Amino acid sequence: SPARAGEVAVIDAARADLRRGDPGSALATLNAYENRFGVRRLEPEALYLRMEALGREGDVEGRRRVAERLLAEFPGAPQTSRARAVLESRR
Repeated sequence: SPARAGEVAVIDAARADLRRGDPGSALATLNAYENRFGVRRLEPEALYLRMEALGREGDVEGRRRVAERLLAEFPGAPQTSRARAVLESRR
């Protein structure tokens, strides 16, 4: 569907921002994603990318909050193993 393709494009853009070493742009892209799509089928991946971007920006608390949200809202998602690792780490 066009909505699904749009979601994939935005998530891919956020992933590319992170790969380029630009967590600020990734976060802006993810904010746009949240505002643009009412039903977000790729929310677990969006939360995962947000968690990684916050970590790269040094926002330890923000990163932990997103990890907790990912585990609470999507306990069966493949991204939860990374969220658990974030919560178990001291940094």
